[in-house]
Amino acid sequence: DPLIHELAADWAARLIALHGDDHEAIVRTAYLEAFGTEPTNREVRRALQFVATYPTSDTSANDSAAWVDLCHTLWNSKQFVFLN
Repeated sequence: DPLIHELAADWAARLIALHGDDHEAIVRTAYLEAFGTEPTNREVRRALQFVATYPTSDTSANDSAAWVDLCHTLWNSKQFVFLN
C-alpha cells in the first residue's frame, strides 16, 4: 500500500533526524512509539541485525531504506496489530 510505505518513510526519516547514526536509539524509540514499551535486548539485536544485513545497506542511518522497512515491519507485527 503506497500510503503505508509513505508513512513508514516519514517515520523512519523522523527517527533518523532525531537520533542520527545512533542506531540503538533509533530502534528503542521506534519500539516505544509503536508498542509503548522498551524493546528487549534480543529485539534490539535483531532489529540492528536486520538493518546491518539489509540488501545494499551501508549500515548508516543515512541508508533510510533499511529503516523504512524496519518501521513497516514493526507495524506489521502482531504486537502492533493486536491489543492484549
